[in-house]
Amino acid sequence: MIMKKKRISSGRKKHSIRAYRINTESDRKAREKLFDWIKTNGKSIVIILMLIGVVLVLVIWDTMDYKPQMNETPTNALNELRLEQCSVDTDENVASDIIKGESMPEYLQAYLDVNRHTVGYIKIENTMIDYLVMQTDENEYYLSHNYRFEEDRSGAIFMDYRCDINDFSKTRNMILYGHRMKDGTMFKDLLKYQNQEFFRENRIITFNTINGGYQWKIFAVMEITTDFYYIETEFPYDEMWIEFLKEASERSIYDTHTNNYPNDIVLTLSTCTTEENGRLVVMAKLLQ
Repeated sequence: MIMKKKRISSGRKKHSIRAYRINTESDRKAREKLFDWIKTNGKSIVIILMLIGVVLVLVIWDTMDYKPQMNETPTNALNELRLEQCSVDTDENVASDIIKGESMPEYLQAYLDVNRHTVGYIKIENTMIDYLVMQTDENEYYLSHNYRFEEDRSGAIFMDYRCDINDFSKTRNMILYGHRMKDGTMFKDLLKYQNQEFFRENRIITFNTINGGYQWKIFAVMEITTDFYYIETEFPYDEMWIEFLKEASERSIYDTHTNNYPNDIVLTLSTCTTEENGRLVVMAKLLQ
């Protein structure tokens, strides 16, 4: 019984060894086929993986870049301040709170207490342009920070540091900058002025400052590059100012037949376009 049992065991052992060798041989051949396939199609695999990676990066970038931390409009933010600090009805339209010649409204003073860089508020009907305007001693900070001093790819609407918010006549050309965000925020809606019908129906801009409320009428819309220095702020002679206004009118995509005068004060809104070094510039004159 013992010997028989050993022979059975030995037979099973030999069978197991053969099976193991067969399995090992099959695995080896399978691995070789896999390696050969990878060698043949390796470049394609790498390209596919890279494409998948690029798509994922673009999706993440789009989410981060164009869904800014500052999604609420300044109207909502100002309404909160008015509710908390000024006890004013939050259903009122911020842009209509002041008219030309009035002193700074209480709600704007409240926001100035929160952000010392606040110099005004801009609103254009039938657009998403409805924002506080900042100004500091350089033109870099608000390219990447919102009005809460938070880092934000959307930045904020800001005035050129060279402009004098307290005396328009010193600068004559009051320049505001804003990004062209993919989600339509900031100055993206300035591109609507490339449509002539929209231009005709929406030529009035409300730009209220810490010194009062003002309205401006658009006289030029320009699609330009850096060949025209539209952000000039120094005009020591009236003739230089008139020549500047004349060139802006000539470069405009619309002919508004606007007369130019030495005492004209201009509000210039600037944003980028899809063209390299391209700018869309909207110029409006202060309604005296």
